[in-house]
Amino acid sequence: MTTKLDVTERCCTNTCRSDKAVTPTQDDTEDLRRRRLMEINSGVDSDDESAERQRLEARYGHIWDAAQFAKDFDVLGFLAPYVVVGRRFDGRKGSLEFQHRPRFYFNFVLA
Repeated sequence: MTTKLDVTERCCTNTCRSDKAVTPTQDDTEDLRRRRLMEINSGVDSDDESAERQRLEARYGHIWDAAQFAKDFDVLGFLAPYVVVGRRFDGRKGSLEFQHRPRFYFNFVLA
């Protein structure tokens, strides 16, 4: 259900004002994403990056840390725990999941 809220929008200098109706966007995936995020982050066994990488590799295969991820992908959008990407070497789109700490990206799926 979408509702309209009356708000006053202010620009960054707070010098201009206008009254506009803002329509919030409903996210039908929010409950699913929150559950998945909890599953991913509750599965973290250790803050030790090496141990956590090994655990994720055993479960998902290829894992990227932040530097590797930035080298291989362009971010097109994200809603935790998912990130939509363009793969740099061939331009193909796909998605990955990520965990917060230690930050790793995994489970790459082509679109």
